Amino acid sequence: MGWDQGESPAVVSPARRGGRRPLVEPARGAKTGIESAMKKMDWVIFGVVAALLLGLANQAENLLPSSFDAGKFVPSVVERRDNIYGVCTVGDRVIWMAGTNGKIVRSEDGGKTWSEQESGVREHFQDIAAWDELRAVAVGNGGVIVITEDGGKTWKAVESPRSEVANKLMQVTTGSAGRAWAVGIMGAIVGTKDYGATWARLVPEEDIGWNGIDFCDDLRGWVVGEYGRMKRTVDGGDTWDDVETVEEGSLMSVAFRDGQHGVAVGLEGKILVTEDCGARWAALDTSPTQEHLWDVFWHEDLQSWICVGNLGTYVVGDKEGKNWRASRLSDKELLWHTSIAAVGPRVIIVGGSQGVLEGENWSYIF
Repeated sequence: MGWDQGESPAVVSPARRGGRRPLVEPARGAKTGIESAMKKMDWVIFGVVAALLLGLANQAENLLPSSFDAGKFVPSVVERRDNIYGVCTVGDRVIWMAGTNGKIVRSEDGGKTWSEQESGVREHFQDIAAWDELRAVAVGNGGVIVITEDGGKTWKAVESPRSEVANKLMQVTTGSAGRAWAVGIMGAIVGTKDYGATWARLVPEEDIGWNGIDFCDDLRGWVVGEYGRMKRTVDGGDTWDDVETVEEGSLMSVAFRDGQHGVAVGLEGKILVTEDCGARWAALDTSPTQEHLWDVFWHEDLQSWICVGNLGTYVVGDKEGKNWRASRLSDKELLWHTSIAAVGPRVIIVGGSQGVLEGENWSYIF
């Protein structure tokens, strides 16, 4: 059925075609039933939208501190686009973090407040370590090394041995009397004896990536890397020798809790344990996780091994490294994490997000 010209589709009037006209026909210019309903619906929609906007505004107001002043708002020193790859602590108060685009931040009150420090470089930092509250070193992409002697008020880039092929330093650890060592790609193992002022390559260049380094004591230390390879030193890091291993998967980190006991972790949840400073390493028969593990840390206060990896995974091991369990930082945490430190009983974990693990409770720092 068609509509006669000039008729509103709201008024059905088939009389001109022999049908019956409606009993009541609206006067010219009057609102039809559907038009009135549509008009009312417009007002209903307007009211609903207004109520929603008002509700959101009230929620936003409730989320802001009562003293919030937009003109005085200061953004977080670590934003969502920032990744933090390394963290270290000095005592229970000083915490340093380092990550993308030369980002370095520091807390002097155990993580309650933070300040950003100008590193002077824009390469990504992979790790950071400290000798004390004033002196620290950060390393990263391009073989960059920066040091501070004043608690980070000023950072200075220093010369480092570089390959003509590729350069990236993955991890750094500090020792006594101004010593430190860093490892990276193209077989890089470099060291300093003067708080980072000068650095020397300690092994020949080769096509291998070293990922982690730690020492049992002042003389004996280990590095771990690709294809399950390891090197060790028995003279305080001056010389390094290859060690035969049966592992083929890449190892990412190694740590010792004393002169004998250590743990190494790697891809696909690999966990190796030693009870004689690395003379023998034993892989767990069954790992508690198949996720890649990026770092391992001995937590003295908790008397436990802590490992972190992909998809918010963390693994806890007992003192002897015999019993392990895997868990998630939280049900919603799906990011990767690459470095661990401790402030008292708290576990500081950084990576795609940065937070604190206290018991089984995970909370974000930024």
